[in-house]
Amino acid sequence: MLEAHKGQVDPLPLSLGLPWEEFRQFVAAIYKLGASDIKIQSNDYVWADINRRWQPVTSRRLETQEVERALMLLVDQSALGLINGGQPVDDRVEIPLDSRNLLEFRINATGSMVAGVREGITVTLRAIPSAIPSLERLGIEAEIVENFFPRYGLILVVGTTGSGKSTLLASSLRHRLVERRHDPMAIGTYEDPIEYGLKGLAQGSMPEPTQVAIGSGRHIRDWDRVGPNAMRRRLDVIWMGEIRDIESARTGLELARTGHAVVSTLHVDTPAEAFDRLIKFFPRDSQESEAYAILSQIRMIVAQKLARTTDGGKIAFRSWIVLDRETKQQMAQQDFSRWSGYVREIVRARGSDFDSAAYQAFARQQISVETFREVSGMTPAEMRAYVQERGGDASALG
Repeated sequence: MLEAHKGQVDPLPLSLGLPWEEFRQFVAAIYKLGASDIKIQSNDYVWADINRRWQPVTSRRLETQEVERALMLLVDQSALGLINGGQPVDDRVEIPLDSRNLLEFRINATGSMVAGVREGITVTLRAIPSAIPSLERLGIEAEIVENFFPRYGLILVVGTTGSGKSTLLASSLRHRLVERRHDPMAIGTYEDPIEYGLKGLAQGSMPEPTQVAIGSGRHIRDWDRVGPNAMRRRLDVIWMGEIRDIESARTGLELARTGHAVVSTLHVDTPAEAFDRLIKFFPRDSQESEAYAILSQIRMIVAQKLARTTDGGKIAFRSWIVLDRETKQQMAQQDFSRWSGYVREIVRARGSDFDSAAYQAFARQQISVETFREVSGMTPAEMRAYVQERGGDASALG
């Protein structure tokens, strides 16, 4: 079995040819150590991201043929056909632990040149926890919880890849289904692919949530059809996956405007950057009008980052802004090009910025100097000035 010592993992031997039973137990062992991601690729060790640190979890490198076999075991023979045809594989896979329990992953497989192998393959497994954690367990701040489900409007959860956005969203849906059964809602998700299952959480208090997979051969072929479909289904709460282009931005805003509570994600770092990103999806000549439409629909933006702690664990940091009436009025009186700067100032003034949270964790010796810098995004000089302004010991920064 794999064992972790102070965050470090002892690699595990893996037989040539990857026998299914051994491979299944191998993946299960990595999963149980809390790996968020597992990377299997040609001419390389198997690597796992455990508490925000990539570590080798095999004692040898895998041949391309073994990676091909791993892909066939995880998906099927058709996956190799897609790779050979120049298409990546994006799906959800299940690995049985026993007759009752499954491990679930998002999988991406892409043809690539790896470690000198021109026709290599890289397979990435992203772990989907077997149980959705509660917002309380995640330590979500009370103001975020209170504002997560307006009667209508758009909630954005933002962050980079691997920042825990999907888990936070799933936990918010769990909260809506479990903690607010007195206020039944019809809930629907549109995902690529479906991640967390929501079965049984409503317990008959409201319609069972419906989860729609987007993509070729799935429930709905493409994202262009999501808006019209959602409008016809009489949903109250919609988890729309990611806003990634002008079409998905328009869809999310239209659904929010027509009486739905829409929750979606966006790949930016902070709440302040979310406005710029959304507005710039639209053509320049329509950005001003679209900006004020965006302002009218957004209710809250929550950004999240995950980082390592000094004891080898991990910690989540959040920065957020609730767009209350006063904030919207102040923003509406400014040119939209100034909104990002204004939001940055408001977040800092309210103490819901990454800098404040990272500094507090650093002062408690919960995170290192490097992690403080990573989370805050400050330069060394900015960090020293920030610590000194708060009466701290800047010499501790090194």
